[in-house]
Amino acid sequence: MKRPGNAFIIIITVVVTTGILFAFFINSKKATIRLLKQSIENISNSENLMLMNRPENVNDLQPLFPDSAGTTEFIEKAYITASKYGIDNLSFNYNNRTFINLDTGRTLKAIPSSGIKPGFLSIDSIKVSFTSDYRSLAEFVREIQNFSRLVTIEEMKAYRKKSALAVDIVAKIYSTEAANALK
Repeated sequence: MKRPGNAFIIIITVVVTTGILFAFFINSKKATIRLLKQSIENISNSENLMLMNRPENVNDLQPLFPDSAGTTEFIEKAYITASKYGIDNLSFNYNNRTFINLDTGRTLKAIPSSGIKPGFLSIDSIKVSFTSDYRSLAEFVREIQNFSRLVTIEEMKAYRKKSALAVDIVAKIYSTEAANALK
């Protein structure tokens, strides 16, 4: 008969060895995370320096943030895209407009009527509803995201409705119209 002490010693040895290996594993992960944070800070600092040294890059953003809100342009392009992919029952609902103060980054519901008027980024929210199949939905979203101006899809709901897919998308359109109107 074996002594019960040997089994206990083996179990303790396995537990201690596993604990030590786990501690080494955790320490290596901490070191990796520390290096990753340092790399992100270095990249962030180098990008900030590049932007400070090359202000002409800001002008490259003009096509993304045109001087007009362009909701009509967005609706026309979305309608053409929907027709191209056989999307039915297309409807648009203008939700709201918000502004971002470019100096402070604060989001506002309206532009201040008095005082110093800094530059603003205008954001128009539009709800697009339609019925389609999955392939047409994917192509429609792809084309919206490839518009020449910045359009983001903030929310998308899709659900089966009889033989088709009912889709609700909330898209946001960005422009600098408010800033230019104040000049």
